[in-house]
This record gives sequence, structure tokens and C-alpha cells, in this order.
Amino acid sequence: MCVGMRKCGDCKRLLRKGLYEPKSDLCATCERKKSVPRKWRRYTSTSVNNTFVLRRFLAGDGALDPMGYFRSVRDELRQTLQDGVDLHTSFRWLLSASVVFERTVEDISQETRFDFYSGEQILLRVDQIDEQVESAVDRLLTQIQEISERESNFVFKRVFSSTVRLARYNPIGGSSFIVTPKELANKQAIINVKNTDSRCFLYAIASAIHPVEINACRPSIYDPYISEFNVKA
Repeated sequence: MCVGMRKCGDCKRLLRKGLYEPKSDLCATCERKKSVPRKWRRYTSTSVNNTFVLRRFLAGDGALDPMGYFRSVRDELRQTLQDGVDLHTSFRWLLSASVVFERTVEDISQETRFDFYSGEQILLRVDQIDEQVESAVDRLLTQIQEISERESNFVFKRVFSSTVRLARYNPIGGSSFIVTPKELANKQAIINVKNTDSRCFLYAIASAIHPVEINACRPSIYDPYISEFNVKA
């Protein structure tokens, strides 16, 4: 383990000391998770450690207007994303809706349920919530309208349910050495430092600034140069 780094007792990631809660062996993110388990009882987890969670809203028989329905659940959608921030800090998410359409076939009325998806978005900050909710709802309303216009024999009847799906997103997680693919290694044109800590990016930069001809993949060659880099947040 490199100097100034600690391993979280829960997620096992190597992080600098400033990302840990005082008097705790857990990182700040894992400590935050411990404070919000009760609210997540209304969610369904589909993986270990709540990496993937979803929340479903049943609309009821009165959801006869899609725009009115989404207006009525907008606060719940915002709160779901706020809970996601508390749980994951940053995450990928999408909104889906199950909608009932009706058509008449040989004088017999039939119901068909279609599922619509807003498309994935990445939420990094709380101030993005309102904009992303609006974008997701607008996309679903557009799809519902398009199928009503394109399929003339289908008539919108009601919204059956909507679902928010969340997935943990770690855009800057560090990692250690990964073996270079054989077809690239054979070209002998890539320096892949065999470090055992999470400073792979720093070693890559050091190997580019301070090239050597012998033992170019050995991390000890570049250790004297690592201190040159300012890695403070």
C-alpha cells in the first residue's frame, strides 16, 4: 500500500486519508451509506452492496393523462434521485414507464402494455436533479405520443407504472497494474509500469516525462519522480 493511502474496511478501495471519516476505518461514502438504510427499504436491490437498485411506482386506475401522472410523481422522482446521491454520491440512472394502450380487433377491445425508456443519464451533483428529471419525463411523453400517432389502431388508456433504476458510477476510481494485451505488447511500443498500488496514472505520466531504456516497466525507476506531481484535490 502506498504512503498516504488507506484501504476502506467496506468497499476495499485504496483512497487518500482525506476521504475518510474521522475515527473510522470506512471511507466517507461508505459511512454515508450506513446513515440511510431505513429509507432504502422501499427500494429493491438487485445486487450486493446496493450497486443496482430500483424503485417502482404503481400508477393506479386514475392515471388517464400521462402528463398529469408524471406531474404528480415528479416530487417522488426527485426524492429518489436525492436518495441515490446519499447512497452512491454519483450514479447512472434511467426512468421507464409501463403504459396500457387499447385497440379494437373484430369488435373486441384488447389491452396491450408497452414499456418506454428515457435513456441513461449520469448524475454527479444534486443541482442536476431537476434538469435530469425534466429531460427524462419529456422523453417518455414524446415516445408515448409518437406511438399513439404512428399506430393508429392503438389508443392510450392509462399509465400502469413507472420505475427508476440506479447504478453506482465511479468515474475516477484508481486501479493497479493490468497486463497489456499480447497483440499490443508484441509491438514493444507501450510502457506499462507493473505497479501494485493505485497510482497507475502517475506512473504512466512519469514514464512519459522521464523515459528510460532499461527496466522501463519497473515502478522503482519512477518512484523518485512521483513526488514532483501535485495530486491534491
